[in-house]
Amino acid sequence: MRRKSCHAGTEYGYALPVNFHHLKPFGMAGKKSFVLRIDEDVYKLLEKWAADDFRSVNGQIEWIINQQLKENGRLKPAKDNSAGKGRKS
Repeated sequence: MRRKSCHAGTEYGYALPVNFHHLKPFGMAGKKSFVLRIDEDVYKLLEKWAADDFRSVNGQIEWIINQQLKENGRLKPAKDNSAGKGRKS
């Protein structure tokens, strides 16, 4: 069943629906989702900073919050750095 699809990539020509909603990615247990309204210019700065650090904007915001929680003594530093994805803080 070959289909033309610009969404799946014309180099392969096959569109397959994939649903991973039943799987929880490693390290995602216990994360809370919420909406954040942010100034467009601030978002663009975050986006650039995140790209410089090879992170998503969401990952960059999480990193910033965690850094501030640690610096202000509200979050103890993790003892196991293997879960830190190899990034230096």
